Amino acid sequence: MEPVTANPTRSAVRTTHLVGVGVDLDGTLMDHAASADTAARSWAEECGWPASVTAAAWAEAERTHFPHFTTGAITFQEQRRRRVHDTLIAVGEHPQAHDLDELFSRYLRHYETSWTAYPDAARFLDALRGADLRIGVLTNGQREQQEAKLRAIGLYDAVDVVVASSDLPAGKPDTRAFEALCRALDTLPTVTAYIGDVVSSDVAGATAAGLPAVWLNRLHVNGDGQWPQVPSLDAALDWLGVTGTAR
Repeated sequence: MEPVTANPTRSAVRTTHLVGVGVDLDGTLMDHAASADTAARSWAEECGWPASVTAAAWAEAERTHFPHFTTGAITFQEQRRRRVHDTLIAVGEHPQAHDLDELFSRYLRHYETSWTAYPDAARFLDALRGADLRIGVLTNGQREQQEAKLRAIGLYDAVDVVVASSDLPAGKPDTRAFEALCRALDTLPTVTAYIGDVVSSDVAGATAAGLPAVWLNRLHVNGDGQWPQVPSLDAALDWLGVTGTAR
């Protein structure tokens, strides 16, 4: 499969020049959107709320409040509370009448049981290992939860390091996050590629930090033509030049 690329002059990197590869977790290795949607609908049924309204409100609340955690403006727990608060309003409930932490814990139980890896994730990491590349996950999230996700979907032992924004001054797209990834991998940015599904935080951030980066555009969203892109992790292997090296 040929990678889809918006800029042919930046369309591929050569394995011989790479030492390491960084990869995003949610939306790249794990299908977070599907897991969160499934969990929100089960949570809604448990609480007696309309499932479609709950799922839509929950997704919007994450988009609104989670970035404030990654920049360090609020704590991880506070972004959870704000997401529950907004969802309660959307379903016609009064937030003051509820224990926000307890409600989130109920959602979390459903979320944890719905964690699912993308079908191409394991063979992608195996191919990188077969090419003798160091592999690091750089993720915006709380380390304990993100490592639990990797264990649950069977990919924790497939990577060398995990760098989470909870351990950093700021998460992606801050260049310090990508610098921390390279330190953990003991590599230089110019020989460390990065793959992620969000242009603003993954691709733009990595590029600003000096890493060659590619946008994993699983949903085939129209881009502005600025960034190289691939439709799958299989195609990302082509972009990296390591197709066929999986053991």
